Amino acid sequence: MPSGLPPPVSALVRRLVAAGLLVFFGLGCDSTGPEDAADAPPPRPLTAAEDQVVDADNAFGLTLLRSTVDTEGTAKNVFLSPISVSMALGMALNGARGETRSAMEAALEKQDLFPTDINDAYRGLIDLLEGLDPNVEVALANSIWYREGLPVRHAFIDTNRAHFDAEVEALDFADPSASDRING
Repeated sequence: MPSGLPPPVSALVRRLVAAGLLVFFGLGCDSTGPEDAADAPPPRPLTAAEDQVVDADNAFGLTLLRSTVDTEGTAKNVFLSPISVSMALGMALNGARGETRSAMEAALEKQDLFPTDINDAYRGLIDLLEGLDPNVEVALANSIWYREGLPVRHAFIDTNRAHFDAEVEALDFADPSASDRING
């Protein structure tokens, strides 16, 4: 994983890469539709905020991939999903404040966007992706797990559920079955 990320973010990135693999491989299935489907226009134009988020996610993704190659080298096979990492950090951004938020926005290339624009853009992009092809099922695995007993603001939970289709649950991380529950 890229160095320079705080350990909690790095751990989150590792978990989300696994979830991203599921989405990626699910989307990589062979299509039975016409060959020129890729040339079809999108069902609707992107909003200005969606366009900015796509550009920011592309820039972040390239930075993440470069950092991964710098850290892991080119001799290893490494797979990660920059959009999954970006979306996960977008969810975490909803709980960040002050310098942490500013640093995350800069790393994600989203410092020029308002939080509501970021959330609305992801909601719109998720809806657009899910509705592109009725023969393709898109299943997101966005989730947030927090330590049982930790007070969490309802606005954080509600925002991530509404905009990212995130499952948000408290969990006793000392319980040996905790990792099975998260990964199951």
